[in-house]
Amino acid sequence: MEVERSRERRKHLAALRYETQRLDKEEKEHVFLPNTSSLTELQSQFDFSTGFQTSSRVIADPKPKTQVRKDPWLKKGLDLEWDDLNRQECMAELVLLLQHMQHEGISPQFEQGVAAEKMPSWMEALHRRMTAQTTGRNVLFFLARLVSNCQEVFQPYANFWLTPMLSIAVSPELQSLGINGLLNDITVTLLSWESIAIPKNAAIGVLAQRLINFFLENSWHRHRALLRHNLEMIRTIFATWKGCLTVPYRQIYEKFSKMNGETDDITIGIQLLGVVLASGLPPYDPACGIDRQRFFKALLKNLSETYSRKVYTAAAEVLGLVLQQLDSTDKEAQKEVENLVTVSLSNASDGIFVDCLNHIAQGYPPLIDRFCSRVLYLVPKLHGTLRTSCLELLAARPNCNPHLYEELQSRDLLGMLTHRDDNLQQVCLNLVKGLLPNLNPGQLLPLFPSLTSFLTHQSSACRRRAYDCLMWMYDTFWESNDETEVNESKRVFLQARDGLLQAVADEDPILQQTVRSFWDSEARMPVGTRERSLTLLSLNPRDIEQHFLPLGTGLLLGLAARSADFERPLFDQPISDNFFQEYEVNANWQYRSSMQTPHFVETQRSLASQTGFQSSTVHGSKRLQITQATFSFSSAQAPGSRSTYDWITGNTLDMTTIVSEDYPGKRQMGPSSALVLSPAHQHRLHPVPQNFGSTRLAAPDETDGAPQTDTQKRNLSWLKRRLTANDQSTRTYFARRELQRQKKNKDEQMRQKLQKEAGVTLYRLSHRRCT
Repeated sequence: MEVERSRERRKHLAALRYETQRLDKEEKEHVFLPNTSSLTELQSQFDFSTGFQTSSRVIADPKPKTQVRKDPWLKKGLDLEWDDLNRQECMAELVLLLQHMQHEGISPQFEQGVAAEKMPSWMEALHRRMTAQTTGRNVLFFLARLVSNCQEVFQPYANFWLTPMLSIAVSPELQSLGINGLLNDITVTLLSWESIAIPKNAAIGVLAQRLINFFLENSWHRHRALLRHNLEMIRTIFATWKGCLTVPYRQIYEKFSKMNGETDDITIGIQLLGVVLASGLPPYDPACGIDRQRFFKALLKNLSETYSRKVYTAAAEVLGLVLQQLDSTDKEAQKEVENLVTVSLSNASDGIFVDCLNHIAQGYPPLIDRFCSRVLYLVPKLHGTLRTSCLELLAARPNCNPHLYEELQSRDLLGMLTHRDDNLQQVCLNLVKGLLPNLNPGQLLPLFPSLTSFLTHQSSACRRRAYDCLMWMYDTFWESNDETEVNESKRVFLQARDGLLQAVADEDPILQQTVRSFWDSEARMPVGTRERSLTLLSLNPRDIEQHFLPLGTGLLLGLAARSADFERPLFDQPISDNFFQEYEVNANWQYRSSMQTPHFVETQRSLASQTGFQSSTVHGSKRLQITQATFSFSSAQAPGSRSTYDWITGNTLDMTTIVSEDYPGKRQMGPSSALVLSPAHQHRLHPVPQNFGSTRLAAPDETDGAPQTDTQKRNLSWLKRRLTANDQSTRTYFARRELQRQKKNKDEQMRQKLQKEAGVTLYRLSHRRCT
């Protein structure tokens, strides 16, 4: 699994040459004839003894030459890892031979997922050699590598190869090397055969159990990437062979329950329990021989300041998953564990309390309701990341306290909105967005100065959240808009409208197109051209007059995009391929103002009887055509659909390809404490749904924070990757960072020294006159 340097990979191109060699042999075996010689042709030019001249003749070969069949897969070659087994002379040739037999139909062909009832004769010979007791270790490893290199060829016969491959995987000779590349590839090959064969019977189940126990025992590694890879392998084994394996809860318990054990052992035990939960397995089994309360108390002991942060944060995240799963399976056990967690967090210090509660809430947000008062108390007391985490907890459960808005106002919510910390501002905007359904217009008006200040904020993530709040206010209070009565609802509506009109000039193209699509919805703009024009004129945006003209023009012309003929080309063929003919123009005054024939839909035939318009050719009528104003068919485009689609360019801005500027908070930042539960990734803006804007925004529903079901297919080839252990580059990186830090400190000290020397201190001296 870990190599000291990047292992070389070579491409072997070993074409099967028997047809080419036969063709070359036929070309070389030719018969010499005098009349085919070039000398005969030269002599015939000077032979005057006969009445005719001899000439050379070309004798055609009655046998056509054999054409060489060029296989595309042979041209690509074979990419093999250049290890000791693949370096053998016959490995590449054997792999190419098996692939050739598969592509050419020499071996029996089966559909995907269909098991074969009998192996071919050549495969039976390999199977006998692998299962023989006298076969050497090197031969077994060679055959196992051959099967892993050609796993698609052997997949229909997985029922025959599952037992011998598992026997090699659990053999002491291979496991004595630890989790190595060959063991990893064999395991991935067996997992890829899940549609054909899984360890069902008891004998194969024992081998599979030995394999998973070996991975559990040797999963820890000092390199985080390799540790993550091993955990992902264990998770894949549990997910694939879930019904054939028994989770060794006692083995996991012994790891995370060590009182004076090393931090690495405790961490890997917590991570393994998280892997079990992520695979959909229960967190506890009474058959393990450990009391349930004792099991979870041992896990809760890790929520202590005696351990490092990576220990108690990982334990907190796993406890969140435990509560989430027990909430749907065992209510009694869930209440018991929740009470234990409550007691443990109540006795924790403020920093550990906020950190652990934040990680538990990722899996089980309802736990925040028990500590809402303490979190509110800590908001003005803490600073920096901990204050951001407290506000993040309140944003996850905005309904935990019916007077939450008043409590936050007394703790300077408006001041935190205008704080210069982007992370804190984004969390506050999320909190305000969650509180909007519980606020009345009188409570919303004081928020507008702070919200409108975000329209020119440098962070696009802050602007996006501010636009969401304004959109909700616009959709909520526009029905209560009364032209004859000036009330608080109308003021909220007008200020939200003005803010959204300013948002159309946003410098971010995605946010700009999102706001334009918001205005283009039928729920906010009439469909008729006249009604829409009057609505646009009534907006009267004085602050963005220079940006309102393209917006109004786009909203008016955007109605044309809803026509069924908008995407239809004007000409069926390119202009260069069209037929042109002269058009007879009748200059009579009676026909100067006659209406033209509609384009695309020939519904008017009255002009065909008029003079000058009756001549036609086989290529079509000579009538002028225009687009039709009203059609007898409905629009093919769904009205009111709002997204980032730009009807002018015909493109849709992909919001998933642009990395957002989300704050690096714990619930949304970087890698999670549990390595498998939340893999490291870049946060991206979520794509706008298809029905975005067609309906009014409503209050968000409360959810329990349950993660979505992973329906994507597992990419087993990812588990075959190799990771390079380059300690020298790591040391060089940190040494370079240390030098940069020292240089920065030295420059800062020099700057302070120069500032001190250049500073002038004024003193006021008082002189006494001595008499």
